[in-house]
Amino acid sequence: MLSSKKSILNFLNIESGEGLATGLLLIHSFVIGASLAFYFAPANALFIREFGVASLPYAYIASGVIGYITGMIYTRVQRKYQLSKVFTGTLIFLITLVSALIVGFKMNAGKEITFLLFACLATIFSLSYLEFWGLALRMFNLRQGKRLFGLLSTGEIISSIIGYLSIPVII
Repeated sequence: MLSSKKSILNFLNIESGEGLATGLLLIHSFVIGASLAFYFAPANALFIREFGVASLPYAYIASGVIGYITGMIYTRVQRKYQLSKVFTGTLIFLITLVSALIVGFKMNAGKEITFLLFACLATIFSLSYLEFWGLALRMFNLRQGKRLFGLLSTGEIISSIIGYLSIPVII
């Protein structure tokens, strides 16, 4: 059992003392990918059903404005608070935002909330990646990062593939 674990760590190029941090970040990456897949697909489908393709430019402009405002706030928060608090706050904000949008949609599936579901896509993606890669950069040095960051991103890729392929089955 121990030799198989060691051979897996060697195969993945994970050195002694990096296993736990790598494993936890890989799980975090997997959860981000699955979450984004299960948000992205319905948000797009609902938007196109409600507004059609002709409204996409307006939604992308709104998404850019929301993203710019969120980025400005994130930069100010990052300067003011410790990064551990910023990362935790970012995750809490993302969970709260997505939950509020889902609850709002379930309570009133109107055009406004459908538009917001789509317009918040870029912000949700950006904040998820800022939190994850900021955390990864804090946990590993440059040498470790060059070796492990490709592996860490596979969690999101695999979960995205599984998530997107499972949506037709779920529907």
